[in-house]
Amino acid sequence: MLEIGIVQDNIARFDSNGLQVKTWCATTWSALEALAIKEALPRLAVAGIVVALVFALIELSYRRFQWRFIQRSRQIEDLLRSDSMSDYSYSVHRTAVAGDVRAEIMYSLRQSHFYLLYGLLAALSVLVCWWL
Repeated sequence: MLEIGIVQDNIARFDSNGLQVKTWCATTWSALEALAIKEALPRLAVAGIVVALVFALIELSYRRFQWRFIQRSRQIEDLLRSDSMSDYSYSVHRTAVAGDVRAEIMYSLRQSHFYLLYGLLAALSVLVCWWL
């Protein structure tokens, strides 16, 4: 079945995109906080919270799409287990269409690698601001 391979590739691609967003966030945040410390600018340190939030929202959008592909993968796996291929219809393109937005967002927010990084960076920004 070709579709399961396509769906799994998309899930992996969204993982890679999420990692890239985290890398950009950490780089941008680190540079901003280093400048805030060097120049003793507490307001600039607080901007690190904004950086973390913006990148978190970017990753959230990727993870929402990933959730759609994960759901499609589960549907295909259920069909394969049931041996009921008469219910199957090819739908890679329909997979990317919005479903339950709340479930997509909750999926993203529950992932520890999502909230730990961005929460930690925001908390560290507050500490740097307080320290300055």
